[in-house]
Amino acid sequence: MGIAGRKIYFIKKDFQFRFILRFVITTTVWAAATVSLFTIMAGKRLEEFLYSPHINIKTTSELLMPSAIHAHIISLLFFTALLAYAIRALWKKLGGPLYSLKKDITRMTSGDLVSGVALRGDEEFQDLASDLDRMRGELRDRFVRLKEREDALSAAVSTLDRAGLTELRRGLVLGMFPEGTRTGRPGLSPGEPGTALLALRTGAAIVPVGIWGTEGIKLPANLFKRTNVHLQFGKPYRLQKPQRITKQAVMDATDTIMRSVAVARTTASRFTWRKWS
Repeated sequence: MGIAGRKIYFIKKDFQFRFILRFVITTTVWAAATVSLFTIMAGKRLEEFLYSPHINIKTTSELLMPSAIHAHIISLLFFTALLAYAIRALWKKLGGPLYSLKKDITRMTSGDLVSGVALRGDEEFQDLASDLDRMRGELRDRFVRLKEREDALSAAVSTLDRAGLTELRRGLVLGMFPEGTRTGRPGLSPGEPGTALLALRTGAAIVPVGIWGTEGIKLPANLFKRTNVHLQFGKPYRLQKPQRITKQAVMDATDTIMRSVAVARTTASRFTWRKWS
């Protein structure tokens, strides 16, 4: 989005107009006060010299410069006090909503996406608060959808796990790809723990199968192209079941399975194997 399309939160036209108007009024009052003070003080000084029998003033600046300096000092003090009051009033008007927004953002970052973001009707930054609240609502909806998908995926994995255990305990054959995905490149990737976990729970025999040639298949370009895919079956074996199935035991069993798959491949130079971690 370009600069022209960005929303301007901190410089709204109404707020900007009021700020400039106050600045112009303050500057005008300062200038008027300075001129008025100078006029009054210069008039009094002229009256003093008008009725004085001794006049030692040689230039106009010598006559009016003290009055000008005094007038500027007094008006500067007045303007400083007025400016301090304006800054305090501005901070009081903006500090409250900014502090409220800061608390709301802190609450959102800590994980609370239920409580809304809102300001009082007469406070500034209403647009910013409204957009933050809409963002909070969208984030909450997305997290709810993710949680629903996570629950559905967990249920599907649990169902598949139970189905796999049932089939293996019945003595049937279950084919699994321990890597869990297709990499699109030669060699083996780190194995996932699911295959090892089922084998440790059921004590089923494992027949390693080395496959190569599928890494050259690119769909849909190779959909109607003949491709040679090779399968090499290794020697069946069973994993040594530990006294207690721990995470380390599953990791070690996964490494054993991936090594047996690597050995099942006919040419050692055609594969690379990385340890599961």
